Amino acid sequence: MNIEELARRFVALANKPILSQVEHDEVRNLMRQLKEEDMSNDEISRLSKGKWTASTVKGYTKGVRSSAGNSWQDVTSLFDELVSANMTVDDVGQRTSCKPRT
Repeated sequence: MNIEELARRFVALANKPILSQVEHDEVRNLMRQLKEEDMSNDEISRLSKGKWTASTVKGYTKGVRSSAGNSWQDVTSLFDELVSANMTVDDVGQRTSCKPRT
C-alpha cells in the first residue's frame, strides 16, 4: 500500500467508535507502516484525531525505523511547495476536479 492508502485506511478505522480485535491489530500494523514512511508519533496521533495519543503510537511502533523511501517527506515537501506558491489545499482540489469552477 502507498502512504495515501495507509492513511485512508487508518483514518477509516480511527473513525469507528468500536474496533474488533482484528481491526485493532490492523491499526497497530498501519501505525507501524506509517512510521516506516517517516511519520512521527504526533503526526500519526493527529491523523487519528486524537483517538490514539502520541505515547500510545510510540508504544505500538517501538523499534520501527523509517524506510529509505520516505513517502511522507515527499508529501510534506509538496505541501511546502504549495505554500510557497501561495496555493491552498482547496485550490488544488478545485484544479484537479472535473467540475467547472463557479
